[in-house]
Amino acid sequence: MPLFKRLQEAGSDVIIWHITEEEQYFIEQSGLISNKIHLKKRLEFLSSRYCLKLLLPHIELSDIAKDNEGKPYLLSHDVHFSISHSYPYVAVAVHHKKALGVDIQTLQDKILRLQPKFLGTAEMALCNNDIRHITAAWCCKEAMYKKYALGGLDFREHMPITRLALEESGQGNAVIHFNKDDARYLQELYIETGDDYAVALTL
Repeated sequence: MPLFKRLQEAGSDVIIWHITEEEQYFIEQSGLISNKIHLKKRLEFLSSRYCLKLLLPHIELSDIAKDNEGKPYLLSHDVHFSISHSYPYVAVAVHHKKALGVDIQTLQDKILRLQPKFLGTAEMALCNNDIRHITAAWCCKEAMYKKYALGGLDFREHMPITRLALEESGQGNAVIHFNKDDARYLQELYIETGDDYAVALTL
């Protein structure tokens, strides 16, 4: 399908794409190919690059590189971006002045049993065993991780969520108090949920 949703929050420009196209469409539009074995992974890779090009039409996709922590960046442009995919969705966010992180996940029942791995007791109380809230919480922590690209993080210990609010509209916000060694940040995040996905963006 065409563009699924476009968001603009706090200087960030975000595209959320629902993949329904054939692989050839993204190959033709992006000029790239992928050597990944699984079709879904190739579609995620190609569609995310296509969305980045929609947001930044002046760039060359061949200029994308990764740092030592695996965070992508552009070799010849001073612009920040973040990419996330959870088939059949892709989220790409850009900001021209500051680092950012975005994460998207489809809603799945299995996150109920996984939540103790990344949420503390107080955080689980905030989520109230609700799949939408738990998935949004995971997205928030992943987005935070992508923004700061620090290794050796414990999602429970170093990134506690102290606020997580979702409205009936599906929009919401969260606050994370990041604390690891000498690095301490208070990070606000924008949240949006749909029928079968949640997405979080650092502000």
